[in-house]
Amino acid sequence: MESIDTKMIRYVDLSRKIYPMKEPISPETLARGVMEEGLVWPLETYDSYVDTTVCQYIKLKSHVKTHVESPWHLDKKGKQLSEFPLEHFVGRMVHLRFDVKEGESITAEMVAQADGGDIRKGDIICVSTTVPEGVNPETEKARVYPVFMGKAAKYLHDKGIKAFGLDCSLDQGKTTEGIMPHDYFLKNEIPLIEMLTNLDKLSQKVSFLIAIPGLIKIQGLDSSTTPVLAIEGLQVL
Repeated sequence: MESIDTKMIRYVDLSRKIYPMKEPISPETLARGVMEEGLVWPLETYDSYVDTTVCQYIKLKSHVKTHVESPWHLDKKGKQLSEFPLEHFVGRMVHLRFDVKEGESITAEMVAQADGGDIRKGDIICVSTTVPEGVNPETEKARVYPVFMGKAAKYLHDKGIKAFGLDCSLDQGKTTEGIMPHDYFLKNEIPLIEMLTNLDKLSQKVSFLIAIPGLIKIQGLDSSTTPVLAIEGLQVL
């Protein structure tokens, strides 16, 4: 049995904080919540019926901050989150970081070069760029994010990846080369881990990732807010 030196372990939180709205809620507050994927209604606290503790009601959009999208999200035809086993969202992760400018294309050739033979079948891929992250499209209309090209998505699909993650420094929602990466991944049953952060804090290209959707056991969900944790300090084979 292999041993793990826990003193060498480093944890990197790749998920964004979530702030429920507070009363009073104005139209502007709701609009901001929608634009920033932060639509969480104020928490309601009540006394438990079964004992002397307290409980809370939580009402939120299924896509809140760092979240995982299932194929069903695309067209109500693919797999829902609850149809994936938990281990689908745990495993070997390869981080691809691109030194690009605003509006630049991330091509299949660039992905192949960044891969360098490290990507294996069944890996989770996370992508980031050196362009500053954004969150609110309404206030960043002038910024043109780097575009993840269609054939770059096909390259990763052909490598056999099981999930695709990205931060808010690039765009996967534009159709290029006849392919829109966002839709292409979902159609091929590759869940999306969106709105990651702190990818620039990673010190290893290959690490171990835990990104189990928080509400995955609730039947019928297209997406779920998800805490994402990268574990460094060990060799991930």
